[in-house]
Amino acid sequence: MTPRFFLIDGHSHLYRAYHAIGYLSTSRGVPSHAVFGMSSMIWKILREESPDYCALAWDAPGPTHRHAAFEAYKVNRPGMPDDLVRQLPYVKAVLEAFRTPILEVPSYEADDLLGTVAAETSALPVELVIVTADKDALQLVSPTVRVLTIHKGEKSWYDEAAVVEKWGVPPPAIPDLLALMG
Repeated sequence: MTPRFFLIDGHSHLYRAYHAIGYLSTSRGVPSHAVFGMSSMIWKILREESPDYCALAWDAPGPTHRHAAFEAYKVNRPGMPDDLVRQLPYVKAVLEAFRTPILEVPSYEADDLLGTVAAETSALPVELVIVTADKDALQLVSPTVRVLTIHKGEKSWYDEAAVVEKWGVPPPAIPDLLALMG
């Protein structure tokens, strides 16, 4: 059986956890709902899927190479909420407790890392499973890469056939389809 490497889209899951759970805090008033949600999501993946390898792709702080190429990149996107920023050290501590490595490279986003790992592992005897809700990741699906999305406890697995069945185009055409959809 081919070993499975689960690569989790960190910020995608962080924001989903932050918005999915009502505000929680410690007895000292430190916000904790994103920490609770993120740790629950990761624990569930580890427990139910038992990956052979697991890591988390994380957006590095600061501007990215895209900002250098296009000054207005994400200019209208609001910054991370303060109560979420306060939870980041605790989220990272949970990941460390789970022994889940964090892949973070200055000036790159998690999406860049997902694509790089997909390309770098394509010739290895491993199946890469990208865990994300980001439809852009479907372009990475190949004979050695699948995408797993989890929404309200329901899992959707995407191999090449599932991408075509759901979206009507093969994985390499996903960026064009999403661009046309707006």
